[in-house]
Amino acid sequence: MNPEQNNNEFQSAEERVMMLQNNVVEQPTEVVTEAPVIEQPQRVIKQPKKSKKAIIIAVILILILLVLGYIFLFKKDNDQIIPTETEKITSNLNASDVYISSKDVSLATINPTKPDQSGLLVKNRAVVTVRDSKIFKQMGETSDSTKITETGLNSATVVSYGSEVKFTNTKTETTIDYANGLFISGEKAKANLIDSEIQTYGYGSNGIVVSTKGYLETNHVTIITKVKAAPAVVLTHNQSTALLTENTMIETNGSSSPAFKTKGTLTGKSISVTSNGSRIAEIEGGIFTLTDSMLIANGAPNNPKENPSAFLIEGEESTIKITNSNININRRMPFFNTAIIFDLNNATNSNITLKNTTINQGSKQLMNLTNSKATFNADSLQINGGITLDNNSSITINLKNNTLLMGNINKDNTSKNVTLKLDKTSKLILDSDTYITALENENPDNSNIICNNYKLYINGVSIN
Repeated sequence: MNPEQNNNEFQSAEERVMMLQNNVVEQPTEVVTEAPVIEQPQRVIKQPKKSKKAIIIAVILILILLVLGYIFLFKKDNDQIIPTETEKITSNLNASDVYISSKDVSLATINPTKPDQSGLLVKNRAVVTVRDSKIFKQMGETSDSTKITETGLNSATVVSYGSEVKFTNTKTETTIDYANGLFISGEKAKANLIDSEIQTYGYGSNGIVVSTKGYLETNHVTIITKVKAAPAVVLTHNQSTALLTENTMIETNGSSSPAFKTKGTLTGKSISVTSNGSRIAEIEGGIFTLTDSMLIANGAPNNPKENPSAFLIEGEESTIKITNSNININRRMPFFNTAIIFDLNNATNSNITLKNTTINQGSKQLMNLTNSKATFNADSLQINGGITLDNNSSITINLKNNTLLMGNINKDNTSKNVTLKLDKTSKLILDSDTYITALENENPDNSNIICNNYKLYINGVSIN
């Protein structure tokens, strides 16, 4: 044995002895392997940076909304009605019964006695309902007759701007001169009449006057004026409005007392109109519409220089439409044989439409134009009457839907601007020579024009 080997073994033995002596036993180290922790990537939500511009816009929008909200609430509370000086006068008229807040009135009798004093005045946005009552104006003359259609002075009832009156089964009667039955004036001024009656007996006492921006509505109402210069319904302004419905009956009984004198928008449905001594209507612009109505003219104009007529049309931009109605000139009256249905005098841009309407007259004069321009639309009609014009007037005539016109057009050849249009279903039967400047006929052979040995001239050239 090699001495070095023995020495090494000895050393190893010595080490083992020493380890045993020291009770040191090396145990194998147990290695616990932990599962690896996988780090999840963190979501980093980046908040968008609010630019100064976006913040400023948002602030501006909020301010705008606040301002608009304030304006809305202010308007709701104050109605934003800015009355004219005339409307302020109306609101401050003297009256025996003044209502400045909403109220229901029943079984009342109102009878003012002082000059320039009204009976009922509704103002300050009040809504007053009057039932089963009577309103009179029998005493107290007016000091200024020119104010009755301007401010409503001395009227039985006055409705001021922003206010409303509702009549049910209520009677109004005025018996003195220049005393309107009802006066309505101003923005949002309204009157609603149901099963009620208005009668006036005095000179110049209108039934109802609707002034600037006023509104009238009737349902089963009777309006009667008894003497001269007293129209039943007056609309003084192009922003005045009236809606007459359901068997409203209107009657006037004096010269210069047309049933309607209007510059505004008037609509009548299922109404009855009788004018004894005057015209059915004097129209000075605006819109005039009647449907399913009976219209009777029993009188002539008071001025002998005026043509007797059922309708007088003056002023600018009038639109007249009458549908499913009857227009009658009383056969027993002396002007039955001379009265014109439509008399246009200094009327520019008038548009007249008659549809499915019957005309009863003896004069065979449908329309006369003096210094006027008009369009006449005849729809589903049978008309026996002529159309005359002066040398400053012009007209376009449209015949359609089986319309038959028996008469003549511009027989004196005074106007140099007359256009005639016919559809295939309509006819023209002449009772005199006729002069036009343009013809548009859906029948190219003109077989729907029957000349009866008279001539139809187009720009001076006869077509037959």
